[in-house]
Amino acid sequence: MKFFNRKQNQTDTLLQERAIVEAIHREFDEAGEKLLQEALAIINKGTDDVHKAMRLKKLGFTNAEIVTKTEAQQKLIEISEKDAELVQYYQQTYPFLKFLKEEQLDAICKKYNLIYAPVANYIGDVPEKNLREIEQAQPLKKEDEIKPWSFWESEVGSDLSLLSFGIIGTSLFTKQTNEKMATKEKKRKENISAIKPIEKLQSPRTFKDKGGLFIAAPQSHFNLEGLKNEGLGFFKEVKDPIVFRYVRGGIQVLSKWGLEAYDEALINPINN
Repeated sequence: MKFFNRKQNQTDTLLQERAIVEAIHREFDEAGEKLLQEALAIINKGTDDVHKAMRLKKLGFTNAEIVTKTEAQQKLIEISEKDAELVQYYQQTYPFLKFLKEEQLDAICKKYNLIYAPVANYIGDVPEKNLREIEQAQPLKKEDEIKPWSFWESEVGSDLSLLSFGIIGTSLFTKQTNEKMATKEKKRKENISAIKPIEKLQSPRTFKDKGGLFIAAPQSHFNLEGLKNEGLGFFKEVKDPIVFRYVRGGIQVLSKWGLEAYDEALINPINN
């Protein structure tokens, strides 16, 4: 009887873990569409006054009463329009890859006690099926790649001062943002040079390298030596690695796997 109970408990545990893995995968699969529907709902809910205000603003009527009174609603709709455009673009351009924003990735990882890091830090195995998926993933278009940037934390104010364009780190900057940052850099250099030598402002250097592939998984699946600990803590683990890459505006999921990839014998009791 004890053996039977132990066997039943093992089966129940595996069923629970499989359900969690499926829930995680489902959240990654549905995040982009969820973002799109939420964005469209906000856009469609906007009143005629708000949409009229946005049209006036585009034409330069920035101080019209209707424009100033609906500024908060306009901002929300503008953000939603960008989100909807982004999701629809990736759905159409990369139909077999799931897109989601970084904040959605962070929320899922926090909810299920996962961390993510470059694949170079991953110490687990990759199943053949998933290896093929990653190898055959649609290549990124040039305009969707992460652009290389290098910057230092400024001692003048709380903003980051862009001091060079070397390939030291990368961040998510669009072409429009690049132009704004370049202009900002020129002005800031003029202000900084009048206060302190540049050499004194080049420490500490701040950057995040988001090039290459990343993987979200339990902490024990990584060698985290040399990586910054963001305080995600230690939790009960569920084996569910998810491989992704950073793209303009978010991330793309290339492959994911669960319990069956680790030990086929673990799944047999569930199938019987």
